Amino acid sequence: MEILDSYQMSLADRLTIEELKIPSIVLMENAARASADMIEKIVGSKSCSFAVIVGAGNNGGDGIAIARHLYNKGFHLEIFVAESEEKFSQDLLINYEIIKRYPIKLNRMEDYEDKFDYIIDALFGTGLNRSLEGKYLEIVRKINYSKAKIFSVDIPSGLSGSFPNMLGEAVKANWTITFCRPKIPHCIYPAKDYCGEVLVVDISIPDFIIPKVEPYLYQLNKETVPSIPKRLKFTHKGAYGHAVLLGGSLGKSGAITIATIATIRTGAGLTTSIIPEKIFSSFAASIPEAMYFTVEDFDYISYEEIDKVVEFVKDKTVLTIGPGMGTSGRKKELINELIDRTDIPVILDADGINNLSISDLNKLKFRSVITPHLGEFSRLIGVSKDELQKDIIKMAREFSVKYGIILVLKSASTLVALPDGVIYVYSGGIPALAKGGSGDCLVGIITGFVSQGFSLRDSALLGVYIFGETGRKLSSIRNELTITATDLIKNIDGIIDELQHIIH
Repeated sequence: MEILDSYQMSLADRLTIEELKIPSIVLMENAARASADMIEKIVGSKSCSFAVIVGAGNNGGDGIAIARHLYNKGFHLEIFVAESEEKFSQDLLINYEIIKRYPIKLNRMEDYEDKFDYIIDALFGTGLNRSLEGKYLEIVRKINYSKAKIFSVDIPSGLSGSFPNMLGEAVKANWTITFCRPKIPHCIYPAKDYCGEVLVVDISIPDFIIPKVEPYLYQLNKETVPSIPKRLKFTHKGAYGHAVLLGGSLGKSGAITIATIATIRTGAGLTTSIIPEKIFSSFAASIPEAMYFTVEDFDYISYEEIDKVVEFVKDKTVLTIGPGMGTSGRKKELINELIDRTDIPVILDADGINNLSISDLNKLKFRSVITPHLGEFSRLIGVSKDELQKDIIKMAREFSVKYGIILVLKSASTLVALPDGVIYVYSGGIPALAKGGSGDCLVGIITGFVSQGFSLRDSALLGVYIFGETGRKLSSIRNELTITATDLIKNIDGIIDELQHIIH
């Protein structure tokens, strides 16, 4: 499903109104009816009470129309209005004139008391672009400090519909009921943390309108992840490529070990790891299925070995650089020459990114995936982490388009930015994945798919999805504190099996 920003959603509304001649008040009525049905389904009991808190715009109109439908269903409610009538939008005013004829108590916001079971937050919609202050800040604080559970209409008040970062204080909802498509803050942290469970309802904006707003953000889920075909019965290992992983150093042998195991378990036909000789014993004992190519007796892979390494990898299927390789020695030169002297797909992770120069990126166009976390990416592009988080979608998109590189930007909401300007968002990140070795597991899964002949795009999407969903599945049956990267690798078969049965 597409993810829209506030401009795209507004344009979808306008196109529906202008081209299809569906009046805006009809869209509001559809939104209110669908929202009230959803609230009834969640709440169930008619004995509970609602405070419906409305602002002056169309979000307030949605709130008042929802109140009418809930009253008709038999719920007890009162409405609290934050602005005077002369500031109301046209569609809000229409619904306000209707609700005044109902036996529903209409109050000024200053008369609010914390005595309700549920609050419906209909203060602001998706168009907010500055932090709340004054009376609206006080209203948000009243909502958040109340004992009631909170439904937000379209978006929690205080968030922007176009950015995932926080403008200031915002309503922290238990549920957010949004219309037509999810919006950016519903899917990307930190704003996502304020939305609770996000429920998308239909308001009669047809699917054929959405391409006209030129969406470029998509959710990465079962509907959008690539499927995995089953192997032919008469196949052989040579049909699934030869993956090479370069990494490891004294004290960091675990990273290359985890990445290698993940590559093998994902299905690479052959897997060789280039490692320093000093970690050979521990590596070989851990992975009998892997081959290895050792360099001289250094604590790390040395630039002096570049000719041997290039000669070995140049006819292989994919080269992954980085897990546990460290930053000692002439690593920047090593990576530069590996990129310059080979033409196979290259995947860069961890120290492979930390040792990467911006000047190397032009040589990787259309043949590379990089998998940085936020800190690594901010260092690579030369901005602070705070600057990056303020405009993360734009920076990720511009980077991928400019350099022709697939960017897997790891965080609680992982972005997969593609060179054509499309970004997929995986929102299922869980605390169990915030551990050493997780990134090595992810890059190994991606490597395994590239080795088998999947495109770089599909490999990145499959890797992020399988890694994340395996973590979620394990967290549902085990304490997340106890889940390790090794546990993830051992359990990826469940999600892979599901993807082999998906037909798009």
